Amino acid sequence: MITRTQEKKELRKIYRERLGLLDPKDRARYDEMITRTLVSLPEFARAQIIMTYLSFSGEADTFGFARALLEKGKRLVVPKVLSKSKSLLACEIKDLESGLVKNRYGILEPDEDHTCPVELGTIDFIMIPGMAFDRRGYRLGHGGGYYDRFLHHIPKPSFFAGIGYNFQIMDALPHDPWDVPVHCLVTEKEILRFF
Repeated sequence: MITRTQEKKELRKIYRERLGLLDPKDRARYDEMITRTLVSLPEFARAQIIMTYLSFSGEADTFGFARALLEKGKRLVVPKVLSKSKSLLACEIKDLESGLVKNRYGILEPDEDHTCPVELGTIDFIMIPGMAFDRRGYRLGHGGGYYDRFLHHIPKPSFFAGIGYNFQIMDALPHDPWDVPVHCLVTEKEILRFF
């Protein structure tokens, strides 16, 4: 019998392959549609401090979203991976052109000179990555558990949003008791709300 861990591992492989097959022109068009929808959300309008991951490896683009929020005068926070503790540090950055380096996973994050931690309780809106999502708000992450551990330390009710392409939605994903669902999922075709 296949374990939940094995099932998740196999699903990650499937969705990584699907993401790799997406036509670049379609990807660019979908990313633009997702960004436009995100910045039209009332939760975005109310938020002053927004945390987003910096997309990599075929994920739906977050750089357009990050630029849009800076243009609207909002504060941008990105995660920095703390490998020893298997945790994330929320760091404010002022732009996307300086002070970012690739970490051991190939993800851009603030370098040592630009690591400016923020209080977790001040973050209003958090973008959460996922390889796949389901219609209950659960997500399939990259497998390290970083975001689930991080989200359990958020002391106030922030808004958790996921983005992806419509083909990344499943009816139900295997999940564990510690998995934290998103409140909203935005794709190029729809907005799904789960609260």
